[in-house]
Amino acid sequence: MRLTIVSKIASVLLLGDLAKGQSLLAKRFNISGPVYEYDGLEFTMDFEVSDFMQDSMVSYSLYDGLNCKDGNDNDITENDGYLLSRIRSDSTPLGDGMGTRTIKVQTELNPSGISNSPLYREDEEGNAVVEYCVRFSVYNRPANEDFAMESNYIESPVKLVINLNAGFTVDTELSNADTVLASAQQDTAVEAYICDNDENIVPILPTQQGQTIRVCVSPIPEILAIGALISQLEEFTFRRESPVKIEQVAIAPNTGGVAADQLTIVSCRPGSTVCAFETLLSSDFFSGEGFVVGTGTAFLQLGTGQVAQSRRLEGTPNQILSERPTRYSVILNLVPVEADINLAITSGGTPASVAFTGVAILVTFLSALF
Repeated sequence: MRLTIVSKIASVLLLGDLAKGQSLLAKRFNISGPVYEYDGLEFTMDFEVSDFMQDSMVSYSLYDGLNCKDGNDNDITENDGYLLSRIRSDSTPLGDGMGTRTIKVQTELNPSGISNSPLYREDEEGNAVVEYCVRFSVYNRPANEDFAMESNYIESPVKLVINLNAGFTVDTELSNADTVLASAQQDTAVEAYICDNDENIVPILPTQQGQTIRVCVSPIPEILAIGALISQLEEFTFRRESPVKIEQVAIAPNTGGVAADQLTIVSCRPGSTVCAFETLLSSDFFSGEGFVVGTGTAFLQLGTGQVAQSRRLEGTPNQILSERPTRYSVILNLVPVEADINLAITSGGTPASVAFTGVAILVTFLSALF
């Protein structure tokens, strides 16, 4: 497999004499990179921007060729699922533009639909060739606002050559649907865990009141391996039963996965391997030692694009999956800060304290909660 990526940088905003050093305004809208990583059919591009850039001021788009937007290729950011993508930011605090932060754009080719996509062709030697382009942009204000202007961008064409004679295939047929359906109906198909912005499981440190909790939801590895993906997050609620009953809805039910309020941000695109949401828990949850249980549901789908849609007829696996969401849970243990320090050493009595913190201690599905 050969991978070719060549970036083209074009500044729409020309500020100052760069030969004499960048002005602060130029630094605010500067883009460096990308730095590339790839694993199989998943590609990550790290772009460096200034710490002046809010998350809403950066964006990306995908195009179905090596010429990108400037070459009049077609925008395929929203597609039938053959090219999955997402953008992730780091936790660097915002600043005046003198510092930097890293923004990741991840793309993943889906074998189930790529051969029928406009990205795919075969060359004279019988190799599979996939070509597309990533355009990363920074804006002068939140990109979705009126009068937002693209101030700078980098276009990065990607060309992937796969030797089909080596036993690799880019067109896989969905199978084991019965296994996915059985697992979904038993509420064992999905797992949830506390994660970072890259969807990695994080070692849980004491969570101070006022910090957010990020929950990632994904099919379990066995189900993911046979073609199951997240279609949407359906609902999620945090609950505490004692000393007083407290409830906070993060994802509102029957809305297609919409955040219940401004305390939650949901990130989920149909056909994703991982969906996530981030919630700021109400201070009422930190009233003392105890447990907070978060429970939710998610819809699965088999395959993407035309493959998935062709199975949405009555009685097909995707029709069944679309009518019955599968459940998942996480548990947060609220313990005193002093107790958390020795949590791995002793199971003795609770030290006296009035400062409480949230710690995630379990990330598997608990069917007994329903």
